[in-house]
Amino acid sequence: MIKKKKELASKLIFDMQCMLKVLKENTETSLKIIHTTQELFAEKIKDMNNKQEEKLTGEMTQGKKWVTVKQLSQLYPFSTSAIRNMIFFSKNNGMDKCIARIGRKVLINTEVFEHWFSKKLKP
Repeated sequence: MIKKKKELASKLIFDMQCMLKVLKENTETSLKIIHTTQELFAEKIKDMNNKQEEKLTGEMTQGKKWVTVKQLSQLYPFSTSAIRNMIFFSKNNGMDKCIARIGRKVLINTEVFEHWFSKKLKP
């Protein structure tokens, strides 16, 4: 009777060890799948955000007369810092004719800016 109990106990221990091994392998596999899925979703969301931003930027600036500093920097080869610097010295450089301030918001008229910029290019 004691011998049967020992055999049964050792068989149970062996079975439990096998189950733990399988569970560990499945857990590692599941974690790899979850990690890969998270990376794919993050990549997909990043792509979607980029496409949406490009679409919004294109819609906002295409054919629009007034644009923000960021939108102007996307239309012309100037950084936002360079445009802000031009705006800061706008009374001295003549760019004040292109600018409209509404509270803290600064909008630039693209048609007037192009005219002003083309005058600056001519010697």
